[in-house]
Amino acid sequence: MRKVVSLIICILLVLSVCGIAFAADDSGINPSPNPNYAESEIFTGPTPYSAGSITYAYAAISRGNGYLLCKADTDANALCDKLGAYMVLQKWNGSSWTTYKTGSDYGKNCAGYNARLSFSVGSGTYRLVAYHRSYNGSSIFNQITRTTTSITV
Repeated sequence: MRKVVSLIICILLVLSVCGIAFAADDSGINPSPNPNYAESEIFTGPTPYSAGSITYAYAAISRGNGYLLCKADTDANALCDKLGAYMVLQKWNGSSWTTYKTGSDYGKNCAGYNARLSFSVGSGTYRLVAYHRSYNGSSIFNQITRTTTSITV
């Protein structure tokens, strides 16, 4: 019994001295577990001292027949002059993400807006970067960026 305990202690000592490292995938692609849908969500919580602050931001892309539906839902803690998202659909070129298509969708005088854009696409791997924005007049008051996982068409 004493030898077994000594052996276990020796093994633990050897393992504690040896560094074990796990490398992340550096390809830049973060695939969605669902091949037809990819998303990113954040709840920032209320900020009572800054009316018009974004409290919730959600971005998603879903696959259609030859197109991707891009969604960006945004909530604020008060009515905003303009609320919604500027969306950038990016395509993986084999070594980095590049801008493929862009667009925006905003609501006026609202505290919540569900932006939707549809982009025609060819085969490839895509992700959505959504810039959720609230406006005071014509100036951006608050912005939160959400990037979805990738989806392959």
